Amino acid sequence: MLLLTLVLGEACSSQSGAQPKTTSHPVEQELQMAKTKSLYVIVDTDKNIVLLKARGIPLRTFPLTRAEWIGTPLT
Repeated sequence: MLLLTLVLGEACSSQSGAQPKTTSHPVEQELQMAKTKSLYVIVDTDKNIVLLKARGIPLRTFPLTRAEWIGTPLT
């Protein structure tokens, strides 16, 4: 599974003082994101869906029908 997180809101603001938290495990990373006042996007390539979430609650689910990479994202 590929976990790609796009953060919008307080957690991505440089003025908020929030530091991005990265962990090696996707579940731990999502738990940290759920604690912030942010919208974030989860791309689940196993289920071919894109989830828009806020505080861990799925707001919308979109089908992932096609993806194109620029460069080498998994290096």
